Amino acid sequence: MSDIIRRETARLFFAIRPDSTIQAVLNRMARKVVASEQDGRCVKPENIHLTVLFLGDVESDRIDTLREIAGSVVAQTFSLSIQGTLFWKKNRIVMANVAHYPAALFALAGTLKTALVAAGFTCEDRKYKPHITLIRKAGAHLPMQLENPIQWDVDDWLLLQSRLSSHGSCYSELGRWPLHSITETDSQF
Repeated sequence: MSDIIRRETARLFFAIRPDSTIQAVLNRMARKVVASEQDGRCVKPENIHLTVLFLGDVESDRIDTLREIAGSVVAQTFSLSIQGTLFWKKNRIVMANVAHYPAALFALAGTLKTALVAAGFTCEDRKYKPHITLIRKAGAHLPMQLENPIQWDVDDWLLLQSRLSSHGSCYSELGRWPLHSITETDSQF
């Protein structure tokens, strides 16, 4: 007989998520691609996001600690300009073509990871490669360009729990924190 106690876990990640209007626009774009290429499976609009830091399975009794740590992280707002789509052959995904991922996103991911590791959490030890998945299980894709890029102003970030259901993955929000605008007055000090 084993003395191992199995603790309840939750599959967690930190992310930024566009509002429902941008999610719908990105989903329409993905559906057009799937219809024209007859390949791949669109990510549900409500699941479109950009992962900041993936944690994986975390003991449920540590979620409050994660929230406390996240609440202590100060990071600045930023914007993303989505120019169209790209194909990531290795992972078989079609993703949003973001013109430039700003330093503020990398600072958020780095600061958060440093704080979590210092608190004893295990984080992936690989280079951060931000991307916004629109289509999974794609065999190929000819990248497309938008005439009018999609502007996404990012002003908060979240802790999400991923659960599998008969309808695929469902994400539940467990916490949300604001990003802060840096004004000229702030930068002088």
